[in-house]
Amino acid sequence: MASIETLHPLVAPEVLGCPSITIDSAILRAAIEFCEKSTAWRELLDPITVVDGTAEYALPIPTDARLVVIREKEVRLNGVMLEPIKNAAEMNPTKAGTPSHYAQRSHDALILYPSPLGIGTQTLTVFAVLAPKLTATALPDILVDRYYEAVSEGAKAILKRMPNQPWSDPARAADHYRFFQVKTAEARIDFEHGLVAGSLTVRPRVFGGIVRRNYTREIV
Repeated sequence: MASIETLHPLVAPEVLGCPSITIDSAILRAAIEFCEKSTAWRELLDPITVVDGTAEYALPIPTDARLVVIREKEVRLNGVMLEPIKNAAEMNPTKAGTPSHYAQRSHDALILYPSPLGIGTQTLTVFAVLAPKLTATALPDILVDRYYEAVSEGAKAILKRMPNQPWSDPARAADHYRFFQVKTAEARIDFEHGLVAGSLTVRPRVFGGIVRRNYTREIV
């Protein structure tokens, strides 16, 4: 993890007079939005020991992080992929055996189905998409090492669209946010395609103005 202040040099010069605490908040908010939309912060959570008779397990989410989503094919029991259950009505509460499916209990626990029985002790692994909590005091290394540009542009957009401040600049805020959207979409493409070569067109949403051109990025 890295200090939020690590990104100050990329943001502060363009928002002169802005308090450090306000810059921290903007960087954190931009990091949260980036992680939610790009799914770039992915971690293999600490292994969970599964035993007979216990179907529900708390997820070992890292400190200062929260779960965004568990993608399909990223929950495994002793290396065997489990399928998600999207309709709780499909679960028979009396059924027991070797789990083949899972369901989420809010954003901090999983329920295995059928309920484990006759499996002894096995290991559950979960590869999760995460985002910083709003109370986080640090950022994951991937954001400051690889995606610092996106996060800093997002932070500048947040700060410059603040009204009645010496650093307010709605027009530039829109420019920063469009760039943030493009970088966020690029990161999402990277991870959707396993960081392999490809070519896709990114179409950012409108923010504070009209987008008049397409942004095309060649992934190499």
